[in-house]
Amino acid sequence: EISACLVGSEMCIRDRLFLLPTGLIEASVLLVAVVLGTPLPITPVQILWVNMITAVTLALALGFEHGEPDLMRRPPRPPSQGLVSPLLLGRLLWVGALGTALVFWQFSRFAETDLDLARNMAVLTLVWIEITYLFACRRLLAPAWSDLSLTRLLPTLMAVLAVLLLFAPLVIDEPFSESFYRSMAVLVAASPCALAIATPSAVLSGVARAARGGVLIKGGAALEDLGTLKAMAFDKTGTLTEGEPRITDVIPIGAASEEQLLSVAVAVERLSDHPLAQAVVRDGLDRLEGRVFAKASDLKSLTGRGVTAQLNGETAWIGKAEMFGADGIEPLDIAAADAIARLREQGRTTMAVRLGNRDLGVIGLMDTAREGAREALAELRSLGIERMLMISGDHTKVAEAIGQEVGLDEAIGDLMPQDKVDMIDALSREAKVAMVGDGVNDAPAMAKATVGIAMGAAGSDVALETADVALMADDLRHLPFAVGLSRKSRAIIRQNVYVSLGIVAILVPATIFGLGIGPAVIAHEGSTLLVVFNALRLLGYKDG
Repeated sequence: EISACLVGSEMCIRDRLFLLPTGLIEASVLLVAVVLGTPLPITPVQILWVNMITAVTLALALGFEHGEPDLMRRPPRPPSQGLVSPLLLGRLLWVGALGTALVFWQFSRFAETDLDLARNMAVLTLVWIEITYLFACRRLLAPAWSDLSLTRLLPTLMAVLAVLLLFAPLVIDEPFSESFYRSMAVLVAASPCALAIATPSAVLSGVARAARGGVLIKGGAALEDLGTLKAMAFDKTGTLTEGEPRITDVIPIGAASEEQLLSVAVAVERLSDHPLAQAVVRDGLDRLEGRVFAKASDLKSLTGRGVTAQLNGETAWIGKAEMFGADGIEPLDIAAADAIARLREQGRTTMAVRLGNRDLGVIGLMDTAREGAREALAELRSLGIERMLMISGDHTKVAEAIGQEVGLDEAIGDLMPQDKVDMIDALSREAKVAMVGDGVNDAPAMAKATVGIAMGAAGSDVALETADVALMADDLRHLPFAVGLSRKSRAIIRQNVYVSLGIVAILVPATIFGLGIGPAVIAHEGSTLLVVFNALRLLGYKDG
């Protein structure tokens, strides 16, 4: 009951039923002994020991089952199964009856000749039942990020040591009952409960604290990787900037008018969901006072370059200057190219507009740096992020202008989505790197990075699905918080591992040289509680 409540189970009543088989076995054995008038097969101290083992086992199982879905192999049971079912009760009664029979059979074999040995055999049977339960729950107790070498090595060493100690009478002059008791004491002392829960408890606490701070972390691996980052790459639009660009310049070319230029741009961009397209539609309609003279259709996206659509029987083209003059598209007029060059010198994002074979003009847009971006990047540097750069599909001069404003080391522009992937790949060969973005074009680079980070509220569905971490408030100041929390989590995990291994290293030789099961259980379970309480300190983590 205590275990179920400690892990915050929402189905406490049903989960307590996990304890029933052991309770049924203990109660039945004692009842049978009283009715038959025989000595007690299990002493109160032994019952306490078995119950402590059961409580720890249950707490581990429930912690994984009702914790973060990423931390378990098996999905949680659906509530539709109800609290109690006839099948569940039948299994519990069957296990209780079988366990009672096994315990009493082992006890009765030796009770007449050696009472201590008989009780030891009865306790051994209960230990075997507990190990069977643990094995049955192995899928709950084996998170995807666990160290497989430890999970295989430690049980093997425990078993070998216990078996060797059983043969102590062949080496030293003592009865078998004492050797058996020492073997069981060593088995308890060497059981790695604290080590098994050292990492899961810290990860669960860290993920919970991050969620309370507005950062969604998808699993323990992402939480740990955040703390090892040495480099970060940022997208520009919607990440380092507000993602709400405004039209600043409308430059018609030749005989085209500003109204004609904006009408074509609005008609085509209405079909797109790109942030720049939304800005053109919003500000264009304001300038046209809501008037639209045409309706476009058959929109096609040229990834990283622009779009094309059909308008009044002609093909309309809107996009970067680099889209024109490539892949069979006619290059821009000199007047349009000159206008784009002037706007780029001023840090504007540019879009050229063509209808049929006529260049209608150029639209200039300007985005503003996100509030708090400079402070967030400075804090990341103080946390040990050695290299930060912008990788943008926008023109290099525009990227450099925003990069200088927010205090970035480097700003690289004119990149296609595949170019971003190549950049992340090159960076990852030097150090662990994160990619921070919000759009469809950023998703491949996020997938390639050590950690993909998405701007949650403004991010596209693809970016959010691909990312390992999402900043739910679109506030870059949450990024240093997440990195700091990750590093604190890693420190807590190391502390827990050192404590759990240190306790085992002390208890094993102590039990070999005579420490009893009682003190070993107290120290063993105390170390488990210690690492859990140490991990819970993460819930009170404060940024800075």
